[in-house]
Amino acid sequence: MPNVYAKKQCPNCKKTHRGRGQYCCISCGMTGRTVSAETRLKLSKKSTEYRNTPEGIATTKTIARVTEKRHDINQKIKDGHYILEPEDYYLDIWSSEDDDNIKL
Repeated sequence: MPNVYAKKQCPNCKKTHRGRGQYCCISCGMTGRTVSAETRLKLSKKSTEYRNTPEGIATTKTIARVTEKRHDINQKIKDGHYILEPEDYYLDIWSSEDDDNIKL
């Protein structure tokens, strides 16, 4: 349901909007926000704990593989090589059995 909220002006960029909060977008809402050292330490500790679990190790390895593959593809594209996928070779071959006896 668009236009449910009253018109207001974003205090950061002065843009008029009808969003739910006082800011027009997330980036405007995050400007000027400071995170305490204690909060950073807590988040770092939780992140490290997660990465030491079996699920965290698998996730980290998956992200590393995908990133490496993307890097290789980008390098090939920069070098001028076109990356062909298996679907690029597929052809739909017509046969007389596919004919519906339609005359033009």
